[in-house]
Amino acid sequence: MMSGWSYWKEYAFNPYSTKVDGGQVKPKPSLLYNGTVYTNEWEMDEAKRLDRWIEAGTVVRWEYQVPIPLTIAGRPVLTRTGRQMKYILDFRVYFVDGTEEWREVKGRLSGHAFALWWMKWQVVKNMGHTVVLIGRDGQPVEWAE
Repeated sequence: MMSGWSYWKEYAFNPYSTKVDGGQVKPKPSLLYNGTVYTNEWEMDEAKRLDRWIEAGTVVRWEYQVPIPLTIAGRPVLTRTGRQMKYILDFRVYFVDGTEEWREVKGRLSGHAFALWWMKWQVVKNMGHTVVLIGRDGQPVEWAE
């Protein structure tokens, strides 16, 4: 049995990986949609949903995997190597009324991956941005802090 972090590192972050199930190697389902390879099916489903919103006329455009430089009190948050740390936002959505929404699609995270994501998410919120956590059904999820 593979641990949670090992699974995420091996499969969720690698769209070209294969999965061993009961001794059989199964190719990972295609995560290619509209010329972009998505991290997982959940994010690909969200991209399809956003495209439907464009067709319906409620969204102008959207961006995927947007790097957001992290700052605290106007100063950059640096890694141990001195590079500015970034939060990779899943989706930035631009609505026809001029508003912008940051959408985060997260499945199961555990251990170090969850701690790192949670810390970055809190910094982004403290920078004054609202990040909406999206559930599997595409609806916002209430997150108890």
